[in-house]
Amino acid sequence: MAMSDKRILCVGVICFDELLYCENYPVEDSVEMVVTRQLRPGGNAANNCAVLGELGVQCDLFGTLNNNSRSGSFVTEQLESYGVNLKQCEIVEGKELPMSTCIINKRNGSRTILHHSGDWPWVSYEAFLKIDLSQYTWIHLEARNFDQLKKMVKRIHAWNSEERRRIPMSLEIEHYHDHCLEMIPTADLVMVSKDFARALGYKSMSDTLDGLHGYLKPGATLVVPWGEQGAAAKSPEGVFFVPAYPPERVLDTLGAGDTFCAALLSALSDGHPLQHSLHYACQVAGAKVGMHGYRGLRDVLRERGVRFVGFNVHCGGEPLLDGCTEDKCCSQSALGENTIGCNALLQFAKPNCEYHQNLLLLLLKILHDVDQPTYITRMVCLDELLYCDSYPVEDTVLRVLDRKLSSGGNAANNCKVLAELGVKSDLFGTLNVNSTAGSLIKEELESFGVNVNQCELIEGCEIPIAISIVNEGSGSRTFLYYTEDWPEVSYEAFLNIDLSQYSWIHVEMRKNDQLKQIVQRITEWNSKRAASGKHSPVPVSLEVENNDDRCLEVMPLADFVVVSKDFARVHGYNSMPEALDGLYGRLKPGATLVVPWAEEGAAARGPEGVFFSPAFPPERVVDTLGAGDTFCAGLMLALARGRPLEQSLRFACQVAGTKVGMRGFRGLGDLLRQRGVRIE
Repeated sequence: MAMSDKRILCVGVICFDELLYCENYPVEDSVEMVVTRQLRPGGNAANNCAVLGELGVQCDLFGTLNNNSRSGSFVTEQLESYGVNLKQCEIVEGKELPMSTCIINKRNGSRTILHHSGDWPWVSYEAFLKIDLSQYTWIHLEARNFDQLKKMVKRIHAWNSEERRRIPMSLEIEHYHDHCLEMIPTADLVMVSKDFARALGYKSMSDTLDGLHGYLKPGATLVVPWGEQGAAAKSPEGVFFVPAYPPERVLDTLGAGDTFCAALLSALSDGHPLQHSLHYACQVAGAKVGMHGYRGLRDVLRERGVRFVGFNVHCGGEPLLDGCTEDKCCSQSALGENTIGCNALLQFAKPNCEYHQNLLLLLLKILHDVDQPTYITRMVCLDELLYCDSYPVEDTVLRVLDRKLSSGGNAANNCKVLAELGVKSDLFGTLNVNSTAGSLIKEELESFGVNVNQCELIEGCEIPIAISIVNEGSGSRTFLYYTEDWPEVSYEAFLNIDLSQYSWIHVEMRKNDQLKQIVQRITEWNSKRAASGKHSPVPVSLEVENNDDRCLEVMPLADFVVVSKDFARVHGYNSMPEALDGLYGRLKPGATLVVPWAEEGAAARGPEGVFFSPAFPPERVVDTLGAGDTFCAGLMLALARGRPLEQSLRFACQVAGTKVGMRGFRGLGDLLRQRGVRIE
């Protein structure tokens, strides 16, 4: 068969992967900065096809896809840029693709995967019936959704039983399922993962070959990749073990198994012997883990001297394939031992693909009904919430129970809560409304009634993102935060705001050199306002969440200062009374210090006295994310409406307690009324 006639069909899952590269694996209930963030198409079959595309092999992907959805259009564009044909895919309407958030520890290369598929359907047998099998020289299947898979396999067997060209069929078994063993005898080649083998009690490649080879049909091949130990195979050709080919430095092991699989299919479908194909697959997989993603894999292979099996290359002076039109390719002496032949065939245009530029584009496109911001100075970001029944153990896979996206940031959350409580608010932060992310956030915030017209507009950047792993078992919240080069609000932009329209101004303390100037401007404006004798000063509140050297300089400028438990503990205060005693002296005369302490309630000290309020927990804690921001907004509302400090403190604790009994902020006002909490 001519090279141009070779085509592989891969059947399996299509999803999209979010990759978070961190210096360390995040400790539960902590904050970890994300060094690099990327988006890629994902799913075993999709990855197989991306690699095959990089190796120059024609391939079709058969999976479920919504190419009219935002996530689907992104994945479609990316896969087609590899040369993958998606015309066989079964189209699903009204849903977004499954997503895998992958935390990659740069220190040790571990991959921790949080996967959310929701109710996304797998490909159906009815759609498979529409595919013309005659165009394929190999069919590869993922072992999943066994009711449909068995029917597909039966159709392939029926095709092969008739008098026509036979199509080899391979089956990849990654995770254990009761039906897996009964599927093994159906394939010509079976690849089983190390995890699957271990689930059956096999501790090595040799054990796995001995234990599972008896399940195969006569003449079939069993392949067992084993990570850094290489791979093994058993077939009528014999038993073979090959080593791994690690790079000088491991950069990205995600998709290494899919790369091995694709390279093996490429070699075997070209007619190469099993042992040679196994070596080639390990070489390609080793090259892949020395780079990020798959783009440019063929360049890395060339640099490592790995010969492409899909490009009429040669071994031992003999051509591996017929049809080569380049004379130089047919002479080993001319090429050298480790040189790629048919170089003309390798000169593909390398697409430019900046994944991080597309990341927020896609994530924000998947926004569902979520909760948003008020008038406060602070960066606006995207919150990606992953709800799990436990905290993921490093280097494992964990199913995500639910996934939500919302605008985030303390000030944004303050504004959402105020909106739910019936208060008009303006948000002052940096925003790119011309980007897809910014326009969607703007639309969402405005749906809460938040005015974002005061925001400082930024061009050419996407907003930061905070990935929050919410452990519904313990209530812990672990944050992975990625900001790249997003700017803070500037003093120059703040000068354009007419402060006379506000009855309260709340500022979030951040690592921003211009923040002190912003608060000083408010203070000076208030002094002139008071001196005129016509107007009362506008109260200024300051939230201090994280420690910074500038915090203690700005605190004396505010009328109300809310400090977090974390900030208090950094300064050596281990209780609310200690924090009140130790920090109150930092405030200007007549100011008020407030110290929320989570499940212990909150405390305050001001001219009215010292007060403590208990927490008001719900019957069941559902979502603690944003509880502190809710407390802050509730406190501002009560104080702005003239309630005494003691009552305001109690109200803030009630609002925060109600919030942790629900997800997000939407409907908080209604829930408070149901609980009998007076808002007005």
